Amino acid sequence: MTCRIGILISGRGSNMEAIVNHIREENASIKVCFVASDRAKAAGLEIARNRGITTAAISYKQGRAAAETEIEKLWQEHQIDLLLLAGFMRLITGDFVSRHEGRILNIHPAMLPKFPGAHGIEDFWKSGESSSGVTVHIVDAEMDHGPILMQQKVDRTAEDTMETFEAKIHAVEHQLYWRALKNYIPKLSQEA
Repeated sequence: MTCRIGILISGRGSNMEAIVNHIREENASIKVCFVASDRAKAAGLEIARNRGITTAAISYKQGRAAAETEIEKLWQEHQIDLLLLAGFMRLITGDFVSRHEGRILNIHPAMLPKFPGAHGIEDFWKSGESSSGVTVHIVDAEMDHGPILMQQKVDRTAEDTMETFEAKIHAVEHQLYWRALKNYIPKLSQEA
């Protein structure tokens, strides 16, 4: 059975693109039904369109509730099984999460619970700690919180700049999200 997913992005969509590439490379039974963004000019929307994926821009001008109504319509219209947040820089309300409990995943560029929020890499860099990493987790009502599915550590070396460290984090993200997704999908079908 094919798992139907939707992906929310805010920017260049590199995690979304990596997932689409993995699906094609492995001929996986996963269909990306839509890619939506809170920014109409997000580069990732163009990437998705070029891959033949339905795209949508979600307006937050009328507030979160109105935006989430749009996301809910996409969810129902495409009958998705799972929603992936891939660099989506908006908080999802507790109401939306509770309606879709266990069906929303997020990736974060730090070893949660450390360095939550929009600046996980920068906050780690300023901390002076020697390692951080990447976390894939199930979304709950709190920001960058919820049951952790997978984590992978990334060490800071003496040669690293913040830019080279960020590149290492992104390289790990592009593999870890895929592995976590493949591991999680069979659990979804057991619950159904």
